[in-house]
Amino acid sequence: VMAGMISLCMSQLMPVIFFEIKYVKTLEALEKKCNEAEDQINERRYEKNMRDDFDKVLCYGISLSKKRCITKKKQIQTL
Repeated sequence: VMAGMISLCMSQLMPVIFFEIKYVKTLEALEKKCNEAEDQINERRYEKNMRDDFDKVLCYGISLSKKRCITKKKQIQTL
């Protein structure tokens, strides 16, 4: 199982973006792993250090299996 968190920051005028990515071997596990990615973003509160510096934080939970994926997005207005 491969997993990781990627964050991109360009400037204060742009949103900060976090990606939590989960890879699964079967299509049946896509939804579950996407929910786990979303839960991990919420539990670890990736955005907490960005609230004072950025207007908007975007968080994406993504699960991948071969050529298929599921994505969930959470947008946080900070200011």
